[in-house]
Amino acid sequence: MLFFWCGFFSLIVSILNISMGYNDRLFLDEQNRIIKENIYVDYLTVNAAVLSEICTTDADKCKDKTSILSDGLSESLKDKLSGYDNSITPEFCINHGKVIVYTTYHFNISRYKDSSLFNLSDVPNSDRLACSINDNSGIAIIKTFNKKG
Repeated sequence: MLFFWCGFFSLIVSILNISMGYNDRLFLDEQNRIIKENIYVDYLTVNAAVLSEICTTDADKCKDKTSILSDGLSESLKDKLSGYDNSITPEFCINHGKVIVYTTYHFNISRYKDSSLFNLSDVPNSDRLACSINDNSGIAIIKTFNKKG
């Protein structure tokens, strides 16, 4: 009988250890996901701010309804972001004085307070059509710029 109880309790302890290890893994997976989301939000924000700045200073580089960056705009962006980790490749669009930088990487934006951060499904229809955004799952940063000249 003693062997039965020892075996029973060791089985319970083993099950608890396995479930605690599983919970630790879930916690680490969630932390990694949050870190990745923060990197995406940061990179999209930086790209949108830099593009907005470039478009404000040199409106000729920023033609409306463009989802492929011109060579001049692409070079300017590359120069401004030379010291930045550019492992993420977002999509870009410029439409009627707005820079839209987006990705189809989906996550819940409710934890972010940045008012320029949108779910792709919440991007205004006129911008979605002009930029050929067909995906609803993803995030976008929208910055306006003043055309000088």
